Amino acid sequence: MRTLRLIAALYAIQGLFSLRLPEPLPPPALVQFPPEPWSPGLGVFQWGTGSVQFPPNFRFETQPSVDVYSGTFTSPDGKIVVHFSAGTMAGTEATPHPGTVFFQQRFIRKSRIWISSSRFSQADPYVHHLSFPDANCTNFSTSSRDKTGREFLLNLASTFRPALPPQLESSCS
Repeated sequence: MRTLRLIAALYAIQGLFSLRLPEPLPPPALVQFPPEPWSPGLGVFQWGTGSVQFPPNFRFETQPSVDVYSGTFTSPDGKIVVHFSAGTMAGTEATPHPGTVFFQQRFIRKSRIWISSSRFSQADPYVHHLSFPDANCTNFSTSSRDKTGREFLLNLASTFRPALPPQLESSCS
């Protein structure tokens, strides 16, 4: 009986060594941005899955980031500053949460567009977010003492042009 157990154990060990591990999955596709995502003369900003058009003479500056592509757009007079982030780790900023005073969902060519405004107290400015969950988790945000920031982002949203058909499921974290 002991011999049979020993033989069974040896076969089991041999079986473990002959097992093939599955091939590792390829790394997730990285966000691919055009070499020059900002066309200052046209005011067009394009990322791998869409584009928007800013008013004339806005400036774009990239910001260092570890896990997202990010930057700021600034109006010529410096009064409007729009922050930008894109990539799966950027998530979606325009979501209803405590303090949300406005939330709207729109669709352009079957791509979802979320717009929100939040304000936590009368002393705080409004924080406005524009998110494209079907276009590489892309977000634009600004703040203002009144609703002008939201109006700016609503106008920006109306210029959105998706470059790819929307995914069936968002990969935003």
